[in-house]
Amino acid sequence: MKKCLLIFAFLYCCNAPLFAQSSSELEGKMNELTQALLSENVEKLRALTSTQLSYGHSGGVIESQKAFLKIFEEKINDYETWDISEQEISYASEDLGIVRHLVNGSIWVDGELRKLNLGVMLVWVKEEGEWKLLARQAYRRP
Repeated sequence: MKKCLLIFAFLYCCNAPLFAQSSSELEGKMNELTQALLSENVEKLRALTSTQLSYGHSGGVIESQKAFLKIFEEKINDYETWDISEQEISYASEDLGIVRHLVNGSIWVDGELRKLNLGVMLVWVKEEGEWKLLARQAYRRP
């Protein structure tokens, strides 16, 4: 029994640095995504998202990558603030990560500044060695 525990502990310790590195990679990607949203950088948003993107808003609208990028290309909405808190990163595998966090933000929609208080879950996948946002779903918080 002791032998099994030692083997398990060894394997866990060997994999910890791998996941720590991946965690920092996804933290970096989340920072890049936030900056791209705020600066309306369409090319950066395209580079960070999968062509198979499913982007769900708290109001129930779900967009493809094309529809998501169109919002920024045509300046339909303007993200003014996007403050993330309580972020957690976990992994289903080496190339599939899940990020959960809370957002307090504000966004201009049709000339009206809307305040947001959201919970968000994002699914990231490695495509050709790069982390890409595959899916995102937000929900309203009270």
